[in-house]
Amino acid sequence: MEKIIEHFKNSRFPVLCSHAYPDGDAVGALLALGLALRQLGKKVLMFNESRISPRYRFLPCVDEITCHLDFDPEHDIAVVLD
Repeated sequence: MEKIIEHFKNSRFPVLCSHAYPDGDAVGALLALGLALRQLGKKVLMFNESRISPRYRFLPCVDEITCHLDFDPEHDIAVVLD
């Protein structure tokens, strides 16, 4: 766990993603980690290849989950939440 925490501390631009057609757990995990990392000053990209279901539109910052992922050399860590 310490190595994982160290990777997050050293990152500046993490990319987070979850499985396609995410359920509430996947959307919640993506948002929770993304918002926590933002509070630590990270420039976070939250990605899912599927559009988020309207049933989860009430969640804070859900509109910040993008379904477009372009390579950016600033991306320095990627996390897949399942």
